[in-house]
Amino acid sequence: MHGQVTHLSPLADDERLCDLARRYQAGEKAAFELLLSAVMPSITGMISRFFWNRADVEDVTQEVIVEMMKSLHRFRGESKLSTFIYRLAFNTCMKEKKKMLRLPRTFTELTAPDGEPFEMTLPTRDGEQPARACISREQQCCLHTAMAGLSLPFRAALLLVDACGMSYEETAAIMHSPLNTVRTRVKRARDAMKKIILAHRELFGDR
Repeated sequence: MHGQVTHLSPLADDERLCDLARRYQAGEKAAFELLLSAVMPSITGMISRFFWNRADVEDVTQEVIVEMMKSLHRFRGESKLSTFIYRLAFNTCMKEKKKMLRLPRTFTELTAPDGEPFEMTLPTRDGEQPARACISREQQCCLHTAMAGLSLPFRAALLLVDACGMSYEETAAIMHSPLNTVRTRVKRARDAMKKIILAHRELFGDR
């Protein structure tokens, strides 16, 4: 995980996922295991962008699996299955985030799931194109404080676009929000993060 942010890879072919989902809906339990094998690397990657602690990532991943088991029976093909699954994972992340916001957290808990320095996309000086970096623990603490100052919808939009590498269109579908709303949230979140970074030049240098 050193160097640049590794963006999420697309989920497996949607037609194959839909076939596995239909088989699971028909009662084939093995199809669910195959579906999990296909989607969980990308889903866990997304979850790890929202939670900076290994135990949290593992707990939320299990929650997502449980939600998938319950929710796949409701899938009727109104959207791509990959979007349905990402949205389910996103909603689970938001539910758990809201719970955690009510609990005290310490900066010593901020560790990437694989134990490496946490990677995130940082706004540049002009706030337009994000700069990617592998950040130190001191930077983690500063960014965590800055992120905590953003309202959850703004924080989520920023993470999906800049940390997960989603397009604005994908983010809008996952968040179930209008495209322009997502663009606005990301811009305002980047602007807020930029101010924090500029106020702590000793940590981030020139960006």
